[in-house]
Amino acid sequence: GKFKGGFIEGRGTISFHDGTEYAGQWKANRFHGEGTRRFNNGNVYTGNYGSGKRQGQGRCYFANGDMYVGDWKDDTIHGFGRYYYNNGHSFEGMFRNGKRNGRGKYQLTDGRVEIYCYVN
Repeated sequence: GKFKGGFIEGRGTISFHDGTEYAGQWKANRFHGEGTRRFNNGNVYTGNYGSGKRQGQGRCYFANGDMYVGDWKDDTIHGFGRYYYNNGHSFEGMFRNGKRNGRGKYQLTDGRVEIYCYVN
């Protein structure tokens, strides 16, 4: 990446001692803008960052085969999104602090759709 006033700015890639890696945009030494982070547990996130945290729209592939596409806030699933489970089921709806919240639909592999309202 590039440096501006002693800070990492623009596009760049970094590998951390714990095995994680980030490739994307930087602002004032923080992940900021579009980027991809590979975590040492096997998860891979691609999407928007704000002030070093997952923020806005993003997609996360989890090591167990699950996938989430949707809104993030402060490094947590938060807002509208779709969560695809490794068993073929999926949930589409609202999330709050990483948990289902409000109305949402859960679709099973046989095509059945169940509507839920979660209160967290």
